[in-house]
Amino acid sequence: MIQTALTRRLSLKTPIVQGPMAGASGGALVGAVARAGGLGFIGAGYMNVPQLVSNIDMARAAVDAPAPHARVPMGIGFLLWKLTALHGGTPGTQTTTEATAMIDAALKSRPKALWIAYGTRDDAALWSAYIRARDAELGLCNEALHIFFTANNIEEARFAIQECHADAIAAQGHEAGGHGSSSAPSRDVLLARILTELPRWNAPQPVSVLSAGGIADGASTAAQLVLGADGVVVGTRFLLTPEALYSDAQKQLLAKADGADTVRSYAFDDARNTIGWPPGVDGRGLRSVTVDEFEAVARHADSAAHVPGAAERQARYRMAKERGETHRLVTWAGTGVGLVNSIMPARDVMEELDMQAHVALKRAYALLRG
Repeated sequence: MIQTALTRRLSLKTPIVQGPMAGASGGALVGAVARAGGLGFIGAGYMNVPQLVSNIDMARAAVDAPAPHARVPMGIGFLLWKLTALHGGTPGTQTTTEATAMIDAALKSRPKALWIAYGTRDDAALWSAYIRARDAELGLCNEALHIFFTANNIEEARFAIQECHADAIAAQGHEAGGHGSSSAPSRDVLLARILTELPRWNAPQPVSVLSAGGIADGASTAAQLVLGADGVVVGTRFLLTPEALYSDAQKQLLAKADGADTVRSYAFDDARNTIGWPPGVDGRGLRSVTVDEFEAVARHADSAAHVPGAAERQARYRMAKERGETHRLVTWAGTGVGLVNSIMPARDVMEELDMQAHVALKRAYALLRG
């Protein structure tokens, strides 16, 4: 069993965390990861309250019933900018809105952790404070709630730790699939910088530092642990599971893809009209006609976030989706997708990652013995 500060703090059997992937990670996936000893996050970014509750129930049904006032081995991820939009601003009053109802639904399920990401500094500080205060007010658990933050650069990590009292930081490099900063450094460089600076920040609480981006096998997992990470965030590998919410067509595209088939672009949100992300946040996914058409126009635009012809591109995307055509599909994927070529149950994925990590760590230890 691989034990780190993260596994000890959250009573996990493995330092593998399944990231919150909106539209991909639901209750079935999270429950399967939990049963295998890891921590999975429901991607609640675009869900409403009934959808969130349904996925929470699905995850809870997959795990053993916890003792009264104990936390359930699952997590729930929210988008900060989306919470603020639903609330009509940052929390500051007792007004009940869709955003606060979402938070309540999450907290009442007694999760081990919530993950909040992508918003302004005010979003991060005020929503994290609101979540902690509301959790204390509900008083349902005798264990502390852990709040995870995504950091795409060193300053985001510092702010989350010092100002938001983050319990865990995911150092997400540009290799990651899905949304992230267009200017993020490599995963390894960002992780090393955060680990170097962390002792100087005088964190008000213990902080687990996770590595995220392009991690799709056990060898990569072991490498990050050797570099000093307390755990790893895995996304793309879990997309190729029966439990993932991705369509069969998307899964087949992923199974055939290589890391060189991925690209960072604003095209994915442009096509789906999922507008509202903070400036500088784009996404990594599989290259497609959707990306090619967008980039052909974007190279002549003043800003990649404001490219003429969006309505026409969105209409073509909707039509292709309705017809079941795959050449325009938005399929998020990290650079580690080339290590993934088969669909297998999430429990088997967890066991494979853990076994491969053990082998790699033993190999690394053998180097010290000559």
